[in-house]
Amino acid sequence: MMISREYLINWIDGHKSMFKGKVLDVGCGNFRYLEKYRDICTLLIADKCTTKKPDIVLDIEKELPIQYLYGFNLVLCNQVLEHTFNPVFAFNNIFNLIVKEGEIFYSQPLLCISVMVRETIIDILKVDLI
Repeated sequence: MMISREYLINWIDGHKSMFKGKVLDVGCGNFRYLEKYRDICTLLIADKCTTKKPDIVLDIEKELPIQYLYGFNLVLCNQVLEHTFNPVFAFNNIFNLIVKEGEIFYSQPLLCISVMVRETIIDILKVDLI
């Protein structure tokens, strides 16, 4: 079973309550959530690609600038980790971006959609590859 982008967007739309405080969309591609959620939270876009003109130039595979550590209530990471050379290091960096009670919403194609609340992962949909 493949998780379609349409399913993912519809799931996020149904869980707008996640969007509160400072929200960071990492590796955001085409700024899909920018217009939808900027009115209910402070949504910032982070990407390592400067041609996309993100709010924050950030490479999750490198050491994070100290001013961004523990500064976000929610970090979105949709279908980004599979493009990294070291997804464990990148996810650890993402984890270090959230505040103590913060959440991470991440997805990976064919694998899962999860919400992580600091030390607890809630799997929304998990697909076993056989």
